[in-house]
Amino acid sequence: LRILHDGIMVGIGTALVDDPQLNARHLSVGDLSVAVQPQPIILDPFLRLPINCKLLKNFQNNTGKQPWVIATEKGVLENKKKQMDLEKAGAKIYSVRSETDRVPLLNVLELLRSIGIKSLMIEGGAKIIQSCLKSQLYDQLIVTIAPKFVGIDGVSAVLDEKEGLKNVKYQTMGDDIVLSASLK
Repeated sequence: LRILHDGIMVGIGTALVDDPQLNARHLSVGDLSVAVQPQPIILDPFLRLPINCKLLKNFQNNTGKQPWVIATEKGVLENKKKQMDLEKAGAKIYSVRSETDRVPLLNVLELLRSIGIKSLMIEGGAKIIQSCLKSQLYDQLIVTIAPKFVGIDGVSAVLDEKEGLKNVKYQTMGDDIVLSASLK
């Protein structure tokens, strides 16, 4: 799925917990060069991404694209040294206006569209997915459910009845269940 999109996005919570690479690694055929990889994008309101993360290491080793970090304007202003450290390590920093301590998804999508991202896979975490569902800012929803317990304070991702899903399909892939659907 990742290779089918211009960009792949996660929030800083997922980046801190999982240290993801946000690339396509498991295809048996085709060209998986850096040029065809999706653009890694991290929503990081206050620039907390570690400079030793896999995303930056991959870029430094020419095995991954330059990660884009999208922060709030306030987050960039308050963290100039961290901004310089991330840029020195290879990150491209963008900032968007926000009235809160979160990066507004609509502003992010407008920014990404203006710089050439037309197809975006939002891989998580729960807060970004919840915002996407609430705002109905998606064309298709694909959810992978792994047989793991990850915590007790989960984020609700429930749609109102009138905002339900259509064309719902399920498929088992290994131990995971993959659900795909589109918005009604």
